[in-house]
Order: sequence, then structure tokens, then C-alpha cells
Amino acid sequence: MNYSTKIKKKPLLFKKPNQQQYQYIPKETFQFRLDKLFTNVGWSFVIGSGIGFVYGGTKAMQLGNEFGTKIFLHSFVDQFAKYQEIFSIKFASFTGLFYIFTGIIRNYRKVNDMTNFILAGTTTGFVKNLGSGKKHLFYGSLTGAIAGFGVSLFYKNRYSSLPFFEKKVDQK
Repeated sequence: MNYSTKIKKKPLLFKKPNQQQYQYIPKETFQFRLDKLFTNVGWSFVIGSGIGFVYGGTKAMQLGNEFGTKIFLHSFVDQFAKYQEIFSIKFASFTGLFYIFTGIIRNYRKVNDMTNFILAGTTTGFVKNLGSGKKHLFYGSLTGAIAGFGVSLFYKNRYSSLPFFEKKVDQK
């Protein structure tokens, strides 16, 4: 018999000490495949950013025009200082890069949901050094939520509150 897939258990009290009990472990289970999927860094980024993007996008759609772009940009400076103290300069610079990317992308006219999803997936890739395994799913969903929320909010409120982003209308 192949004893490589067996785990040696401690003998029970009512058994003789020389008798050993073995427990068979199935090689492929759903939980095993799920853990294997989440330990793969790329898939956990995609899954996490997808979940977070849907969550953040729906939250931004619920809020609507409650927050302006100016308030969002002013809060970024406070968030940068707070994250720099709590986490590290790497995470703070990651949030800075994320806000720069969203600021660039929101200026284009044709922004759709696929662009937002790609942005959420790519920005999630910057946090791969924060952890491993299932932590990637958490960080992916967190940054995906930030990405979906930010891009949807910028897309909804673009050119609304900043004076140099106002649309020019030709008057005849």
C-alpha cells in the first residue's frame, strides 16, 4: 500500500498504544482546487478585482453626484498622508499612481465598463508584494473596489466641478 497520502494520528485512549490509525485524504477536492486557484497570483488578482470592481462601481452609481471631483481630489492628499503613516511609502505611492491613472483615463470621451475592469485588474497587480495566497484575493477586491468606485465616480462627475475641465460650447 502507498502510505504517502496517509496521516498518522495519535492513538486513542481506549486503544492499545501500538495500534495506529490512518486517515485517507482525497487527492482532488473542491476546497483543494479552490485553494490552488487562490494561491495562483494571477487568478486571485482577476477574481478579486472583478468582485471589488462590481462592488465599487455599484456604490459609486448609488452615490451619484453626491461627491464632486474637487472633494475627491482634496481627499486624496489626506489619504496619501494617512496611508504613508499606516502602511508604507510603497502603498502610498501605489495609491498615488492609481489616482493619476484614473485622472488620465477619465479625460477620454469613450470610457466604458471594460476599460474600468482592465484598470481595476492592472492596478491590483501593483500590490502583489503585500502578501501571498488568499491575501491576494483580499487585496485584489480592496483595490478593485477602489478602482471601480474611483473610475465610476470620475466618469459620472467628469468636467463637473473643476473649472479647467469644463466643456466648451460653441455659441452661434
